[in-house]
Amino acid sequence: MSDQKEPPDKLSALIALYQSGAITLEEFKREKEKLQAGEATPTSPKPTEGEKPSGMWKWVVWPIAVIGAMAFFGSLGDDDSADDEVSDWEVTSMCEQWVDKKLKAPSTAKYSDQVVKSAGILKWEVTGAVDSENSFGAMIRNEWTCSIYLDGDTFRGTVSAQ
Repeated sequence: MSDQKEPPDKLSALIALYQSGAITLEEFKREKEKLQAGEATPTSPKPTEGEKPSGMWKWVVWPIAVIGAMAFFGSLGDDDSADDEVSDWEVTSMCEQWVDKKLKAPSTAKYSDQVVKSAGILKWEVTGAVDSENSFGAMIRNEWTCSIYLDGDTFRGTVSAQ
């Protein structure tokens, strides 16, 4: 026998390392050539000086990093409680716009005493007072109540002024 080969157990170990992803195809080919030349054994897949480590870490580290990033950035976004997403100011502002439509001189309106109460998920009751000019130019005070809810991205509701 002029061509001496390594026992099959070393080649099998090399194949197993490649199949498990512990070494790359290039590393497999290089180690296989060394085995056939009788230079090295595949028991140590550690990279030599100047070589990059095997691609196995990519399959372990990257999924963990991606899942961690998704969890972190997901916690910054939308909350499960959409009620917290809508501020009292937004609800009050929308109600005031609706009250303005009922006034004779909306540009003279001065709002006060606004109170916002939650009436369920994405529903609110807002009460307040508005001082504005009537059709004769006299300042009068009106109490108002607004029932408002969020329908998708649109506020809907009713306003009654006394």
